[in-house]
Amino acid sequence: MAKAQKNETTADSPPSSGSDNLAEDWVVRAFSALAQETRLAILRLLLRHAPGELSAGDVAQAVQIPPSTLSFHLSRLERAELVQSCRRHRNIYYQVNLIATRDLAGFLLEECCRETKSKAQLAAFLSGVDQEQVWKKCASTNTDLN
Repeated sequence: MAKAQKNETTADSPPSSGSDNLAEDWVVRAFSALAQETRLAILRLLLRHAPGELSAGDVAQAVQIPPSTLSFHLSRLERAELVQSCRRHRNIYYQVNLIATRDLAGFLLEECCRETKSKAQLAAFLSGVDQEQVWKKCASTNTDLN
């Protein structure tokens, strides 16, 4: 039986370019995959080890789930293009897809401060600085720091 040909979009490049609907479909798929406690824990674990990789056994041990359950969760993360796998000999290794993770965060931040067009507010948001303090400063000086 012939193996189904994989979609042109690879795990290295989530569909962030092209049609907005395609990009939004991918974002919904990615967030859907992360809307489960174990999968979120797996992604966070792999992020801590990025850009390295972990064997399936190491992931199972870290998140304390049986291999069959792990396989189900990892395949869901792979279909969402958030995780990549590589088979070497008898072992499968997993790593987070950093490009997809960046694009997912970028999708959310795309809207940040769009109405005010304030780079200072966005910088404060990203750095964890008290936004209220930055907004008060911007209002009192009537500058946007663009």
